[in-house]
Amino acid sequence: MTQPYYKHGETGFELSQTLSRNAQEMDYKNHQLEVSIQLNSQGSGWTAEVFITYFENGKNVVQTLRMDQTFTSPDLAVQSGVEYAKKWIDDRTSGS
Repeated sequence: MTQPYYKHGETGFELSQTLSRNAQEMDYKNHQLEVSIQLNSQGSGWTAEVFITYFENGKNVVQTLRMDQTFTSPDLAVQSGVEYAKKWIDDRTSGS
């Protein structure tokens, strides 16, 4: 059985059994980003995964960024995921 995912929504964290359900996306520099967090299997912290969608060469591209860190709270996991995604986007777009 897979672990449930938690999404940061307008009213706080919402339980979601799938990655796309109850998700709130954020727009940053013409990129859509979504942070998915999950309580790790030991129940001792939170992990984050980021999905970034952008348009390139006439196609939508989805980039998945996995973070190899464990966070002490859901808020910290989401905040770190957003910062990680923004840095990835900034690095990617700095030459354009």
